Amino acid sequence: MYGDTDSDKNQVLRQMMQEALAKTNANRVAARDVVIGMTKLDRRFDHLDHERLVDKAFECSQYGRKFDWSDPELRPGGQPRPQLRRGSGW
Repeated sequence: MYGDTDSDKNQVLRQMMQEALAKTNANRVAARDVVIGMTKLDRRFDHLDHERLVDKAFECSQYGRKFDWSDPELRPGGQPRPQLRRGSGW
């Protein structure tokens, strides 16, 4: 849980989200701000954009998606991955 592996970071981020939701009585808007503050205090998340990280984490938890730590959008100033459009020949 205190390591730097993806599964450790997933576990810590999930725990932060649960604590924030409990503190804010399941208010996702207020919990987002609380989790952003928590991630700013954790050195493992220093190289990431905290707001994008938390938004992506809440999105993944809401829709049941797997969190992708290699997503370039999570880096400060990072651009989202290009989406392949249907009918583009790929």
